[in-house]
Amino acid sequence: MKKNTTLIQTHWGDGYQITSDIRALYPYEEHPDNIALVCKMAQYIGIEKDYVYKETSERIVPDIGVLQHFNSAPLGAISQSFVNSMSANERLATIENWKRLELFDLNEQPNIQTIALINNRNDRIARSKVFAQIIAEDLCFDYLVVIGTNVDGFNSYLLNAIDERVNTLLKNNDTEDLKAFLNQLNVLYSPQLWLEKINHTLEVPIQTSDITSVETLTAVLNTRLMNDADHMQKIITRYENWQMANSLLEIDDLASNSELLKETLHSIVSSKIVLIENAYVKPDQLTSYIADLAMKNQHQLIVGMQNIKGAGLNYVYMWQQWQKIYQICETLKSPITKQSEFRKQLLTLAQQPKFSAIEVDYLKQAMEIITHSEHAQNEFSQAEIKYIQEKNRRS
Repeated sequence: MKKNTTLIQTHWGDGYQITSDIRALYPYEEHPDNIALVCKMAQYIGIEKDYVYKETSERIVPDIGVLQHFNSAPLGAISQSFVNSMSANERLATIENWKRLELFDLNEQPNIQTIALINNRNDRIARSKVFAQIIAEDLCFDYLVVIGTNVDGFNSYLLNAIDERVNTLLKNNDTEDLKAFLNQLNVLYSPQLWLEKINHTLEVPIQTSDITSVETLTAVLNTRLMNDADHMQKIITRYENWQMANSLLEIDDLASNSELLKETLHSIVSSKIVLIENAYVKPDQLTSYIADLAMKNQHQLIVGMQNIKGAGLNYVYMWQQWQKIYQICETLKSPITKQSEFRKQLLTLAQQPKFSAIEVDYLKQAMEIITHSEHAQNEFSQAEIKYIQEKNRRS
């Protein structure tokens, strides 16, 4: 103020004026308050908002940690997509990211399997405890996958956080909070919704009469999944968790049944935690570990959280590379792409050193389409396509 500086502030409501169609211009989920701040600066040098939106959305260079939900990638009989929320390092930012990307709503869809991916670090103990509390109190998931260092430590922090929550609800005989916690664990459904989720993974659907007991369900599944014991076991585990969850809600006096409640919840939680002990797990390995948790026809919504460095960094790089490959192929498949651009993008694709596990199936499908496109009917393009296809087969 001694130099006659003027302090200009944005209004708290300015971010709400950045509508969804404006945010859609940006290559990732840019925070509306940040866009509003740039607009405020531009206002004082005579630049219109529309020009700000156009220029910033076209020229912005995304940081490795930006909030982004990457395109879905086919992977055998399932598909995966990844949400990079790893830069949010506290509760409010993490929950806000889930709300902005509507992850709570996506979690409710019958074909979705939600994977909470925690990238833990042994030099961030305080942050580990914060995220253990977030998982225990706020977020929904089908599986919790923990990578990085000190994964056992994170697991102990999580179990302690869950114990604290359970002890509180026991003390207050709070059946509503018990119900909320079971909903977070994705084990509390009506029979109709449970059947809808399971039938999405089956060629021949099962009926309400087939889920009267685990024995009845097992007998029915034996006729449907004769050569897929893994698929059948996953359904049985979901059924047992669902039954245990419903049995807990039938308890009137929680405190008098505290041991039963704790043992049951521990059984449900332990079936959902996957600890990856290898701190140097490669992206393709992690993709495989996560894919093994899915059932046929499910889409895995993988939400990365807590830290971005370490094992999680290369995983994010893999998804960024996938986004680039996807966009190149979509350009090559487009009928409005010009010949010069087609050749340029095809050469860029051929120069990729290798393809990751999440790219292989998509590339196989995409190249079948591209090879028959109008711009590909020449010797150069056909040679490049065959080279890409061969490299993809070796991946």
